[in-house]
Amino acid sequence: MAAEHRVWRRWRIGAAVGGALLLALLTGLAGPAPAYAHDDDDDDNETVTTGPNACTTIFAPPASLNATCVQHETEQERGGVEVKDTYTTQAAPDAARSAFEAAFRQNGWTVVASEMDAVDQEWEYTITQGTRRVEVTVEAGMSAQGAVTWIDIKEHTAAAAPAGQGRRGSARTR
Repeated sequence: MAAEHRVWRRWRIGAAVGGALLLALLTGLAGPAPAYAHDDDDDDNETVTTGPNACTTIFAPPASLNATCVQHETEQERGGVEVKDTYTTQAAPDAARSAFEAAFRQNGWTVVASEMDAVDQEWEYTITQGTRRVEVTVEAGMSAQGAVTWIDIKEHTAAAAPAGQGRRGSARTR
């Protein structure tokens, strides 16, 4: 009888410890939750959607690149809304860069700023069309499928001023 009581007691202690561990894991007490690699410091107003149909086509990648949408981010900011679409393609970074430069010209966009890092195979463009301002980044990278070219397309739209008031300050762009 005493041996049976000890087994029962060990089982209850084990169950209690296991239950406490399960509760800790379910409530996040076991450690911080994983974060996205590109999260901002203040992501309270950020919505991230992933998948091939998530992107909103701020500026569509050239069809020749056969780019796949992997993530769409929308962030509410004091000065308006920042929208970013991220794509991947199997095309070489230089081929993607050339395709985008041709698409800018063909679609009436003006390149107002550009940067190039040949070593890292990264190109950044700021393009405008009328009042729209879009940033495009093309860079070599890796994914679970191997070497890919990452494409980020970002636009910041200013918040509308309340009726009867002008805009104060300016919209923040990177």
